[in-house]
Amino acid sequence: VSTVHARAEDAARPAAGTLREKFDVVTARAVARLRVLAEWTLPFARVGGCLVAMKGPDIAEEAAEAGPALKKLGGGEAAFRELVLPG
Repeated sequence: VSTVHARAEDAARPAAGTLREKFDVVTARAVARLRVLAEWTLPFARVGGCLVAMKGPDIAEEAAEAGPALKKLGGGEAAFRELVLPG
């Protein structure tokens, strides 16, 4: 397993090398609405890869809003998994 810990906007800069379509899994914390987050992160995922985004309780609304952006970027249907964190 190889990992890269970076802000998407920094990883996209030419100085970071070519990271487009290099990763099976791209992860992100709740940093932006899903449509924006998809634009920042999906270009790093390989074809067939996935984006795992930690989001808040209003994800259904965000996913509906993000649908057109996900489709345009080559992403699939959004799937949800509820995760309850301790504390």
